Amino acid sequence: MQPQKQGRNRHGRFKPGVSGNPGGRPAGRPSIAAALRGMAEQAAAFDFDAPKGETWAERIARVIIERAAGGDLRAAAIVIERIDGRGAAPTPNDDVVTIEEL
Repeated sequence: MQPQKQGRNRHGRFKPGVSGNPGGRPAGRPSIAAALRGMAEQAAAFDFDAPKGETWAERIARVIIERAAGGDLRAAAIVIERIDGRGAAPTPNDDVVTIEEL
């Protein structure tokens, strides 16, 4: 039988109130979202089709819009969700029509 690790119960799970990462993320290290945001604001690499000075975020948005305009339904859904927000999820009875309603 292996010796029990500090802060864990006999099943190997952490005891309540004990952290699995007591040191946490090192201070000053950016989150993934912050790193992506920073990269998206940088000027994109050279491209013949892209306007000069276009950022990565602008390039991604332009490509999604171009694909949506070209008939890509998935790209169109992304554009609509970002502009209008995600609609309410349909309930199971939304599409049911009874004879009385006709």
